[in-house]
Amino acid sequence: MDCDDFLNAKVWREAGVIHIDVSTLRAPDPFVATLRLVACPDIGNEIVFHNDREPVHLYPELNELGWECRTESDQPGKFCMRIIRNTES
Repeated sequence: MDCDDFLNAKVWREAGVIHIDVSTLRAPDPFVATLRLVACPDIGNEIVFHNDREPVHLYPELNELGWECRTESDQPGKFCMRIIRNTES
């Protein structure tokens, strides 16, 4: 896994939390870039996801990998959610 190849998604760290903005990518790249990010070691337990729409097809995949999603904001053309690793066993 190349943890530097997120298909031109914008990835940054802010206040210790990784952010990924996939709003400029075309399908299926937002889906793939996000799954690549969560697969990276040492990514932490929380990611803030930014897109231009809700990623409904991403939810089951993230859940399967042990992540849960919480919508932060949902405005026309702007969607933000917090992706949190389920650390309970």
